[in-house]
Amino acid sequence: MSSLLLRADSLFDGANLLPSPRVLITGELITAVRAHDDPAYGPGTTVMDLPGTTLLPGLIDSHVHATLRGGMSPPNGPEALSDVAAGNLRVAAQAGITTVRDCGSPGDSMIRLRDTAMRGLPHCVVAGPALTPPGGHAHSFGREVSGVGELRESVHDLAKANVDWIKVIGCGGGTPGTDPLVSTYTADELRAVVQTAREHGLPVTVHALNSETISLGLDAGVRHFEHGWPDQARSSIAHGALLERLATTGVVICPTIWAVAHRVPLLRRRLRDSPSDSQARADLDEALRRTDAVIRSVGDCHTAGVRLIAGTDAGWRDVGFADLVDELLLLQRCGLPAIDALASATRVAADALGVGARAGRIAPGYTADLIAVAGDPTVDLEVLRRVRLTIIGGRPLDQL
Repeated sequence: MSSLLLRADSLFDGANLLPSPRVLITGELITAVRAHDDPAYGPGTTVMDLPGTTLLPGLIDSHVHATLRGGMSPPNGPEALSDVAAGNLRVAAQAGITTVRDCGSPGDSMIRLRDTAMRGLPHCVVAGPALTPPGGHAHSFGREVSGVGELRESVHDLAKANVDWIKVIGCGGGTPGTDPLVSTYTADELRAVVQTAREHGLPVTVHALNSETISLGLDAGVRHFEHGWPDQARSSIAHGALLERLATTGVVICPTIWAVAHRVPLLRRRLRDSPSDSQARADLDEALRRTDAVIRSVGDCHTAGVRLIAGTDAGWRDVGFADLVDELLLLQRCGLPAIDALASATRVAADALGVGARAGRIAPGYTADLIAVAGDPTVDLEVLRRVRLTIIGGRPLDQL
């Protein structure tokens, strides 16, 4: 069995910073973590000295659509779906992302890719096709269902297909003909999903872009939301009451701020190329307004004590699979210290996704998914763009 010893300047283990770390990897597992002194290792061990770097757990993007390629519809056919997903996930791996949660892809495409466990790709936590009303948001890669009976049957079917999560579209979104402010399922329908999923030991997450949808989900027993931006247009009392409810019930929100904010640099580049483009100017003003509103909303959640995990919505429109650092920087703008933003893409994310016993930390017994970056990300998150080494399942990426 191969073994690898890593030496670096510092280590973020998912919670704390350790000086002069020594990490021993045997096979696929981390077997020892020490400060300053090497653990005992065999003569065949490969030693990698990484001066000037910080080791940290492989990053987790908690919201991607791996079969999408920058539009709203996936390609046709299982081979094309697999090729697109594998290509996207390779980009993620190069950016230091070693685990993703796919929050909506057609059929069993991501289940098959997850079970293939292709070398060099991040581990996949899979929701399968999202449950959405006929013609609803994400219907092109979802499962169109309505009513309690159909929803229960769909959850049973997805459980038999061996998904890891159930994803429900709780309101409209970016799909033409849908309204982000209009809820798509009743509390009774969402409750049927939650109860049926519980029978199979499956967690449920709900796409929610307004306060009503969040409240309906809470009434139904939902404890995970995607986007989850409480509407600040409500009265301050109603807004505060919802935030308190989110915090006290232990809800986890994956806010995907970058799904809105990514348009800002794109439009700024467009204006640099065409300064007189009045439509680009109007679009930029709107993108800035929406980004500020979402940052305020997510900041309110953070201040109230709601757990946040990092996800990008990669694959949707122009959101890229190497963009997780941009989401972490936005979470920092929402008030999270750098170390907490890092935790939202490592330890906290792993626990929320149900993989906290093997991922999200650097500790003996954990899967050897870790990265080395040039600099100290607990001081400057930008150094996460300078990945010097990615290890997935005990194998450095360039050896996979």
